[in-house]
Amino acid sequence: MHRLLVLAGALALSVTLGPAGETKPSSYAHPELVVQTGWLDENIIRPEILLIDLRPRDAFEEGHIPGAFWLDYNALMKRDGKSPAPLPPEEFKALMESVGIGDGVHVIAMDDAGGKSAARLWWTLGYYGFDNLSVLDGGYEKWTTEGRASTFERSYHRSAVFTPHPRPERAATAEEVRDWKKSHPLGIILDARSLDEFEGRTFRFRRSGHIPGATSFPWDGALVMRDDTRVFRPAGEILNLLTKAGITKDSQVVVYCQDNRRASHLLLTMALVGFSGVNYTGAWGEWSGRPDLPVELPKKTEKDGPSKAGALPETKPVTHPPDKP
Repeated sequence: MHRLLVLAGALALSVTLGPAGETKPSSYAHPELVVQTGWLDENIIRPEILLIDLRPRDAFEEGHIPGAFWLDYNALMKRDGKSPAPLPPEEFKALMESVGIGDGVHVIAMDDAGGKSAARLWWTLGYYGFDNLSVLDGGYEKWTTEGRASTFERSYHRSAVFTPHPRPERAATAEEVRDWKKSHPLGIILDARSLDEFEGRTFRFRRSGHIPGATSFPWDGALVMRDDTRVFRPAGEILNLLTKAGITKDSQVVVYCQDNRRASHLLLTMALVGFSGVNYTGAWGEWSGRPDLPVELPKKTEKDGPSKAGALPETKPVTHPPDKP
């Protein structure tokens, strides 16, 4: 009976969630994946809603939406000096319960990074079988721009029981990505990093370039500036972008970036319009550091001068933090 009540509540919430304003809720295949600030302001007191803020800790302490809990997006993946990977189920369970995420709640995730940190939480929760999460379109920045309430006060801890149900099929290994187009008749590899990273003009790990056969699809192309904040494009524009990249609903897509935030955002964008894909969680951090895996760079033209076979391009690693576009 309890499970039926929880399901009924989640369904009722998903029917009422959805973008408003210029983008009609019905235009998205899954409008429940995003909510608007106005809707949240009116429904913030609903007991099943749990706000999770993934901005930097100092920004959260300077002000946040009343009732929100802070969560470090870096804690969502295991590193141990290696490439990022999902946490073991018991570790992830403990992390979620520490901020009140448990069976039966509906999470509203937000950040100040165009939604990519919130999208990492969306993807990671989905990997562990939890689907009741929506991203706040425009994030905390849009909330404050509109003059809505914020607070410095800490939220009371909410007891929770999170039951992980891993879905390993939602993630891909380096070996699977290497053979992706051979093993998938309609396989497409999407690179969610910037075009400069894709073409090797900037790089952050040992090698520059991209995975051979990948298509560049910068994650923030799905966003548009509206009232000085970045929000999701309407469904029709997102579909046009996917079509131009050669992607259909039948495509077998694997997405990667630097360390999963931008890839998660692109997967969320695809899910909004009814498309699906898997995440190469090792990402460029793993791929570029393995000499057994090939790297591709754009072919040089005559005006570029002679290329040096097997040599890195004459660029220097950028020094900004990981996964910052």
